[in-house]
Amino acid sequence: MNARTIKSWMGITLVGLLAGFGCKKQSAGPEVSGVPSPKQPSAAQSTAAVNNPGAVANLAKEIADGVGEVQQSIPGGAKGPVLVLEEYHTSRVGQLQVGVMLLRLYERHGLRLIGLEGALQSPQPLDGSWFQKAGGEAGQPLREDTGVRMLAEGEISAAEFMALLFGQVQVRGMEVEKEYGVLPDSEGSPVAAYLLKIAEKKLTQSKIRKINSLITDGKQKEALEYIKNSDPWVRGQFEMFSQKSISTPELANQIREIEDEARKLGVEVEPKVKDGLQKTLNFYETASQRSTTMTSYLVNLLGSSPTVPVAMTIGAAHSKEVMDKLRSGGVSCALLRPVAFNPIFASLSLDEFERKNGLKWARITNGTLGHILNGSHKPPPVIGTAIAQSYASAYMAVMLVSEAARGGMRVPDDVQTQLAGLPGLQVDFGSFQQVDGYDVIFRMWLTGTDGQKREVWVRAGTAETRELARTLEQKLLQAIADLGGGGGLPPIKPPRDAAASGDSEGPGDGKRGDVLISRAGFRSLMVFAESKEKVMAVGRISD
Repeated sequence: MNARTIKSWMGITLVGLLAGFGCKKQSAGPEVSGVPSPKQPSAAQSTAAVNNPGAVANLAKEIADGVGEVQQSIPGGAKGPVLVLEEYHTSRVGQLQVGVMLLRLYERHGLRLIGLEGALQSPQPLDGSWFQKAGGEAGQPLREDTGVRMLAEGEISAAEFMALLFGQVQVRGMEVEKEYGVLPDSEGSPVAAYLLKIAEKKLTQSKIRKINSLITDGKQKEALEYIKNSDPWVRGQFEMFSQKSISTPELANQIREIEDEARKLGVEVEPKVKDGLQKTLNFYETASQRSTTMTSYLVNLLGSSPTVPVAMTIGAAHSKEVMDKLRSGGVSCALLRPVAFNPIFASLSLDEFERKNGLKWARITNGTLGHILNGSHKPPPVIGTAIAQSYASAYMAVMLVSEAARGGMRVPDDVQTQLAGLPGLQVDFGSFQQVDGYDVIFRMWLTGTDGQKREVWVRAGTAETRELARTLEQKLLQAIADLGGGGGLPPIKPPRDAAASGDSEGPGDGKRGDVLISRAGFRSLMVFAESKEKVMAVGRISD
């Protein structure tokens, strides 16, 4: 068999597997204060609770109720407790469920510190102070709805969500540049290339003819499955790399085993494939060291005696090593996993994941902000930047305008002060036009991912959806339901004259043709475009 024939249609990559590791670098900023603190347990209460052998397990079970699963608990440490929250970086529902668990830790148990994988160590935590001031004193509901929306879209993580909304919560990066900067091979998958070469060595002539026939007939998927199942060892390797949760040492060992098997069989590969496999091996070996670095950094931030809970969010590939190191460090801890850890629904696609990993907005459907704001350069879209400020402020502006129009207020006059105070946003107050009942069209300028100002037109409207969620936790649970994550709440219906967008878009969104009508909160609807003509052509979106 010609190996080049296999490679020409072979589309296996490790993007899905790498979602178990850090994927987006975060910046840090000054420590801030924001909304009032939840009630703090006393030092005596905290110490007594943590010293109770069953306390950590009970705490983990409480905060995971309905949204997570307790994987492991280690009681009795002199430090902690530390709640380790696993995540699969492409799972949007999983991130919402992690958000619920972090929120419960904050509101019920006084959480003040979150360690974040994928963010570099810094003297200062991530800065969400600009968000906590946006919209003024009456803007808290807007901020909550915007934060939930961005989390549900997959544009921010659960830890960033907490940093945006709560100034008392310090979200600190745990990485160092020399380790986090080590990347796997970026072209194709050298692991898959090696396995295909090994499989080719083991194939009989009759199997080769069968595979070539399938490829000729355009049945690439069937041909791939036939190759993978042609040899037990090859099949076992593919299965190992497709596991949802596998530790970094195990991954490194698998690659060494593949190298040994190729050497034993006399398999020859192109130099770039061989180099790519070495880069991938180095990535996994470094990822193992990252587990040590992250854990040591967080432990150093803990006090010398049991205190209020601390959280850390990590990719599942780090979990075993992190828990082992916490145990050896005398830290009381528990490992939790969201129910929707790596579901087949409502996850970022590989293209969306790669855009996010490339520091752009993930969602680029016609009608979304990412469709307009993604540029050719790649500055990091993190919560402390003007890019993120523009994105979040655009949502808040739409909610302010749409609710004002629905309530019979003068638009934009009655909300002009609030609009003018939104960071990273310039509104054209002369562009406002109320059309088709409650719909409002207006223009604003936002910062794109290339750092350039972009002209954005928006059509804002409202739905008559009855608001069911009142608390922030209820809003998160509603978003989970809307993305197909269940939980007992009925999903919100799509906007008028629009088809349900399924689980590929945001919660409660709808599509009219190829245009997405997005929803923020329960009532506010919006379509973004580059020109007034395009938003006018969409037609009425309000009920």
